[in-house]
Amino acid sequence: MVNYMAIDCEMVETIGVRNSLARVSIVDHHANVVLDEFVIPPGGYVVDYRTRYSGITKEIIDQKGQGLFFLHFSLYKIIQELSSALERVRQVLKDAVVIGHTVNTDLDSLRECP
Repeated sequence: MVNYMAIDCEMVETIGVRNSLARVSIVDHHANVVLDEFVIPPGGYVVDYRTRYSGITKEIIDQKGQGLFFLHFSLYKIIQELSSALERVRQVLKDAVVIGHTVNTDLDSLRECP
């Protein structure tokens, strides 16, 4: 049986990255949520949350820790968190047919993560 998964990534703009991953969501062909995670966007301080399109707000990112980025989060911690989220994405999408709206942009944002 073919395994279909739909992916959607929400991006924000940071100082260093134009399309910086902030959220990744994956549902299966029965519309069951398989993965839905917010991450600390790579690239430094967020300059545009794109809330109108993404639903991402400063408060959401602050809850994830970005608001304390310069005080409490080491680069190692951020990379570790992103790597962990990306590994979960890889496992969920393994051997799946991936579908989505502008999925190429979503996959590009995942590739730009450390």
